[in-house]
Amino acid sequence: MILSAASSFIFTIFPQKLGQPVWQLNAISTLLGSSTNILIGSLLISMARLFNPNRFSAQKNAAFIHKLAGLLAVVMLILIPFNLFAGSRAIKAKEAASKISLKEWKKQPRAVQSLASEADIRSWAASLPEPPLLPEVFDAPFPVIKNRMINNLTGKVNSVQNQIVKNFRGQ
Repeated sequence: MILSAASSFIFTIFPQKLGQPVWQLNAISTLLGSSTNILIGSLLISMARLFNPNRFSAQKNAAFIHKLAGLLAVVMLILIPFNLFAGSRAIKAKEAASKISLKEWKKQPRAVQSLASEADIRSWAASLPEPPLLPEVFDAPFPVIKNRMINNLTGKVNSVQNQIVKNFRGQ
């Protein structure tokens, strides 16, 4: 039981990314989650001493395990503030990434506004990281297509902005 809990923690911490708040949060959370099984396993080992009081090695091992379990319990209490700190850093990092994404989306309608022809639209669309599929021939005049694109992009910007507000403000 102890080895199983310890192995789940060990597999979580690799590869090490010490500077990343999400990794820190996952590592601390896994340690806190697996600590329960480690403490239960320690309790079972300590209980084995009661069933065979004559074996000196069992008493010696149980005393050592008992001390380690006490130390682990103290470490668990100390890790709680670090877990809260890593969680708040992870949320701030995700919020910053979302704001950068929103900033990039806000550039798109302005870029479309500056386009002057169908060829410009096609070259602009081709330059995007994930270019949209454009028809070979547009079904409307250029100004109408341009306004549709601006409206679609403005809607996407509003959607991304509302999602950010919903995710990080709890609304």
